[in-house]
Amino acid sequence: MKSSESMNFNVYIRLIKYVRPYLKIAIFCFVLSILISVVQLGSLALLNPLGDILFEKDGTQTIFNKLVTLGDWGVSVANYLKAHVFSNKFTTLYLVMGCVAILTVLKGILRFTHDYLSAYISDKVVLDIRRDMYNKIINHSVRFFDKIGLEQVSSRFTNDASGVKKGIKSIFGKAMREPLKAVSSLAICLWLQWKVTIFIFVVFPIAYIFIRNLGKRVKKRTKKDLQKNADILETIMESFRGLKLIKAYQMEQQFIDKFEKENEKAFRARLKLATVEAITSPVMETFVTLAAVVLLIFSAELVLSGEMSSGDFLLFYGALGAIFDPVRKLADVYNRISGCIGAGERIFEFIDQPYEVKEKPDAVVLPKLQKEIEFRNVDFCYESHNKVLENISFSVNKGEIIAIVGKNGSGKSTLISLLLRFFDPTSGEILIDGQKITDVTVDSLRSHFSLVTQKAMLFNSSILNNIKCSSDASEEQIAEAGKLTHSHDFVDKLENGYHTLYGKGGIGLSGGQEQRIALARAIVRHADILILDEATANLDVDSEHYIKEALDSYLQSCTAFIIAHRFTTIQKADRILVLDRGKIEAFGSHEEIIDKSPTYKTLYEKQDFS
Repeated sequence: MKSSESMNFNVYIRLIKYVRPYLKIAIFCFVLSILISVVQLGSLALLNPLGDILFEKDGTQTIFNKLVTLGDWGVSVANYLKAHVFSNKFTTLYLVMGCVAILTVLKGILRFTHDYLSAYISDKVVLDIRRDMYNKIINHSVRFFDKIGLEQVSSRFTNDASGVKKGIKSIFGKAMREPLKAVSSLAICLWLQWKVTIFIFVVFPIAYIFIRNLGKRVKKRTKKDLQKNADILETIMESFRGLKLIKAYQMEQQFIDKFEKENEKAFRARLKLATVEAITSPVMETFVTLAAVVLLIFSAELVLSGEMSSGDFLLFYGALGAIFDPVRKLADVYNRISGCIGAGERIFEFIDQPYEVKEKPDAVVLPKLQKEIEFRNVDFCYESHNKVLENISFSVNKGEIIAIVGKNGSGKSTLISLLLRFFDPTSGEILIDGQKITDVTVDSLRSHFSLVTQKAMLFNSSILNNIKCSSDASEEQIAEAGKLTHSHDFVDKLENGYHTLYGKGGIGLSGGQEQRIALARAIVRHADILILDEATANLDVDSEHYIKEALDSYLQSCTAFIIAHRFTTIQKADRILVLDRGKIEAFGSHEEIIDKSPTYKTLYEKQDFS
């Protein structure tokens, strides 16, 4: 089992790899960090002459003496300053303060550019991570979403991605800038008083241990916080999906209590994370301040004893602040990076999930159906290991219309899902013209199917795009399909016709109209095999009549599987497959199975009676 440190490093490296396309910008950020440190170094250096001028009796002479110790170039600079700059104490003061102002403005410009570019990198990294996550997840089997839950998936794209963004921004922002500022300031302190400054090297390891331990807790609690937020999203989405039922059964208070419970759990998780994050700054600030006080006491004694000038003391004091301020900030940065790694772990858990439906490297393209579709000894079970389908064996000839009937939970929809390779059988095999569907490419397999489900799924797009989907149908062909499904009349009356937007920001349609659009989509696809999964179950009489008329024409040119409870829908089926508890009870024409299948006979008599 991998250690926590090893996992952290692997996640960190994977996140950093996403920066590779933006390496030039990252390098530029590093250069900006160096420039910011240099400008800060210049600002700090000005504290030396400022202190000497304000607090030394003969401050300018003190400055000249320091410059002379630097060699010939120092002597030349001292002579120039004496002749042209330091002729008047106030002139010198104004000059120093003017330089401070210029450097401050320059530093502000550099920081703005640096912060903007670090935000650009972090946003682009999150964009790429979301793209990779979506590309991976959209190709997972339907079973994957059944197991994980849509809300848990959604949370990775929102909360977890946001955590990664904050961490990446910190890496190329403060994590890059603050250490350089601290190092440049430390160099000044060492230059001025290395004996006093050496105390810092005792302080830093203690600070590092404290920050590291807090970071571990932040990472752990960040993952819990993200999970609790995902649980809240799950509760909210469940409430919205079942809103009509909740209202009809007066379950509002029950769901309010459920939400309150999850909300309280999320609050406690967030509070634990906030506690760890909140303790970092005050503890580090106290720690840093105490260390600074010790150092300043020693340096103050040097000033009082005449071993250090006022300017050197002021510069030393400013440099100390410039060292400890980044250390304090880096504690918060470390927390953000730890939270980023926690969020990254959750994201990569999804990205690394293996596909359940795998395409073989040598998979071939499946040609059009020529002869038959065969199920051979097919078993299927979910995680519980209870068989949903058991020993399913039958064959369907090209052009046949097969009705699939059975009680709820008998395995009808699962059977169709296996044919489309939404998931694979636990055992057995499915063949099309003698070719195992596991030996062909998934795209070529599904290209031969059109699917119409009980609840028509229309996307937030134009009606034309909803019908067209992945086909290359022309507008004329789409209109023809609309006429065939009796949807053209109501679409043509719309202001923008087939280009009218459906859904958010567009129009709404009745259930019957949506179902006719869905059927037009299936017809435009010109697939070999049509699957109708309870396609007319929720329609009114008029809508069902229109769809049956369209089907009568379309079914003459394809092989069809029809799952239905209404026997009016399956009257024209060539054969009927009866499922009971996951097994085939009967397979044949109505006349052949009416007396052989108790399930079929019961369903038929109930339908006939109604």
